[in-house]
Amino acid sequence: MSVLIPCFNAEMHITHAVNSCLNQDHQNIEVIVVDDGSTDKSLVELRKIKNTKLRVYTQSNRGASAARNHAYQFTCGQYIQHLDADDFLSPDKIKNQVDILTEEGNQLAISLSKTVYFYDGDDPEDGFQQNAWPIVDHDSPLQWLIEMLGPEQGSMVQPGAWLTPRTITDIIGPWNEGIDPSPDVDGEYFARAVLASKKIRRSREGAAFYRKYRMSKSMSSQRSENYLLGGVRSMDLIADLLLSKTQDPRAKKALARRYKEWAFTCYPHAPKVTQACLKKAEELGFGEFRPAFPTKVGRLLCTFLGWKLTKRLNYSYHQMKGRFGRR
Repeated sequence: MSVLIPCFNAEMHITHAVNSCLNQDHQNIEVIVVDDGSTDKSLVELRKIKNTKLRVYTQSNRGASAARNHAYQFTCGQYIQHLDADDFLSPDKIKNQVDILTEEGNQLAISLSKTVYFYDGDDPEDGFQQNAWPIVDHDSPLQWLIEMLGPEQGSMVQPGAWLTPRTITDIIGPWNEGIDPSPDVDGEYFARAVLASKKIRRSREGAAFYRKYRMSKSMSSQRSENYLLGGVRSMDLIADLLLSKTQDPRAKKALARRYKEWAFTCYPHAPKVTQACLKKAEELGFGEFRPAFPTKVGRLLCTFLGWKLTKRLNYSYHQMKGRFGRR
């Protein structure tokens, strides 16, 4: 059993992440950390951990996908667990999933656990538990992926929730380093893993704990054009992969909905990316776009001003609020 952790400037959390893996109920385990050119004290913290099950490697800063691929070449476990450096696992997480996959006797089954989302500084046990759809048993990974992408309303699974047999990770190959930096590089990787599997099995016990940040600290809060382009490139790869397997109208609708989500996310930071996403949604046969603003004022403004102007006004408002708030 191999756990792979890419680490970049995670000195505050890396010890907790590693110890949560070393202290698993499943004892036949190795933990492989690749430090991706950290400039903080991450390596100092890692070297304080004295355990023969832990191996630490270093590389120049090349991104999380490259760090994961670097780590994978040193693995020998039958199962692969990915974990971000600021997240952690419950002690029973891996054992329950290994037991489930062992009982299946099918090395092309893949398992997922619930995820607990919590804000940094809060008690993780008080976090939100994602323990329903898409955390389910499913005998058609293709249909599961379509529904997860969401013809009507999509969902997501965090990378720490998965446990993947080596038979699958060997089939699908490495993480795609060409789409880093990206907010959804794991989505592209696990879409490949799901479609290479024969069934999905849910673990009813154990959890992956996913740390969120109130301030714009995490990668997913970034809005640079290059970062957003990485997310769209990931979406393009998922679309190509899915449409190579099926022409189901629900698959096309799900992909179009995701492209429209990206169009909304990218505006006004990357208007050209927005237009490209809307064009792809139109090519899939679902071009109409009516974003749902979360506030009553936003919905009202959208009705009279259109969604783009409303989004620009919202963006300008929060920029001004941030500047005045820092004075």
